[in-house]
Amino acid sequence: GPEGGMLRALEAVLETSSVKSIVDVASGTGELSSLAMRRGKVKKVMVNELSACLQPHLVEYLGRIAEEREVQLDFNFGDCLEMKIPTSADLIMVGVFYGIQPELIARKGREIADCLGEKGILVMQTSMPETLFNHLLVAGSSKELESWSWYDTSFSVKLYFPHVETVYI
Repeated sequence: GPEGGMLRALEAVLETSSVKSIVDVASGTGELSSLAMRRGKVKKVMVNELSACLQPHLVEYLGRIAEEREVQLDFNFGDCLEMKIPTSADLIMVGVFYGIQPELIARKGREIADCLGEKGILVMQTSMPETLFNHLLVAGSSKELESWSWYDTSFSVKLYFPHVETVYI
């Protein structure tokens, strides 16, 4: 399941923002979507997951909750790098493997930003301390990386979002 930090971040967003629609990228076991449907006033959830082993679980587990809560639940099974981002959402949660995140932002950053508009929120679990490199790419918070010949600013959420906050847990 997700790290405690992602669950707490989601709780904070649900407590402080009006969240009616969510995109859960690389949802894993579906705990973030489950929490959002159970605690929030969410009316629409899109779940993305690559693992074929998790897909039947997500359909059954989240499907049951969505039916109880009268939430529109859509699945986009497959590679998040190829997924079609919806035209609008209040919150996008990204739990995809850290090494993929720079490429996800490079490929889908503009679509994600357009989907969220000016008031939407993007929450990413970007890295563990031992893999800080991926976090620095995504957060765009290291001037040293900019001198590397392969560095591309499209890896960073700062290219797409005017307000970026990093929280270390």
